[in-house]
Amino acid sequence: MTFAPPTVYFCPSCNKPMLKRNFRSYTVRDSASYSDGYRTGGPHFTPDLAKCPNCMAVFFLHNLCEKKEDTPYEERQSYKDIGDPDLDNYIKAVGEGLAKNVDEEKQLRMDLWRGINGTIRGTQKELLGDMLVLWQDNCAALLPLMEKTLKEMRLKKK
Repeated sequence: MTFAPPTVYFCPSCNKPMLKRNFRSYTVRDSASYSDGYRTGGPHFTPDLAKCPNCMAVFFLHNLCEKKEDTPYEERQSYKDIGDPDLDNYIKAVGEGLAKNVDEEKQLRMDLWRGINGTIRGTQKELLGDMLVLWQDNCAALLPLMEKTLKEMRLKKK
């Protein structure tokens, strides 16, 4: 694995700097793929729905425009890595309407779907109670978004 210089972003909530790790190259020796698109075995990429390591705000990384890649090494040493949202962050983001367009909503709901699936991935457990209802509601909202994407792909193919 070869690292590239990290990108510095500034949190939209607290305006503190944070680092996004970048890779020049990597090798995958063993991996697993799941039916929801989740994969293991690769390096950890910073997700588009990210979490500030300073104030814990959740935001879409693609919406941030203040970034620079030439920050001196010494200055970057005190910066924290951008965090990954947890399941509670996904649930809150959906509930608060963080997504501002169809693509963001689809991404957020897919992340929530994979997050819920991750709670039982590799176990004999099953979803029960409120978690099952949340999974069903999220999938019911995600399906029309995915169907729309499929229709758009077919139209582009013609």
